[in-house]
Amino acid sequence: MKKKSALALLFAVLASIALSGCAGTPDAHTYWRKNPQTETYSRHDTYSRLSADEIRELGLVKELPEDAKTIN
Repeated sequence: MKKKSALALLFAVLASIALSGCAGTPDAHTYWRKNPQTETYSRHDTYSRLSADEIRELGLVKELPEDAKTIN
């Protein structure tokens, strides 16, 4: 009887681990912040999409200009 309980517990643990891995990671959204002193843009990733108001308040842009210089 103990052997069946241990197997059932082991199966439950393995199933919960397997199912938690199925959720995956959320999509990252990339925004850019310009440094006015160096005229370069730095990347800012977030896991939630920002509204236009939030982007403006944080001083970010959605897309880089064509001639933009970036830093890591």
